[in-house]
Amino acid sequence: MAKKRSGSKISDILVRNGVITADAIAAAEEQTHANGSRLEKYLTENNLVKPEDMILALSEYLKMPPVSLAHFTPTPDLLDLLPKEMMAKRLIV
Repeated sequence: MAKKRSGSKISDILVRNGVITADAIAAAEEQTHANGSRLEKYLTENNLVKPEDMILALSEYLKMPPVSLAHFTPTPDLLDLLPKEMMAKRLIV
């Protein structure tokens, strides 16, 4: 029995916004199901969806506005919360 599509999945949002075709999503879903990876990561890493388009789709899915941290400067107190080695390894800052 096929699943009923609710129209609220990230893949549905990407198709509805004209970012990618339904056929390309179906192929990507097959690929990610086979290798156990996340669809969002697969789509952006394989340049099927631009990161900016994925951010907007995720924002719509989560019903949250996107936030840009381009002009955010962490305070020294914030930087002291995590070890510097961890921040470097995880590319936090």
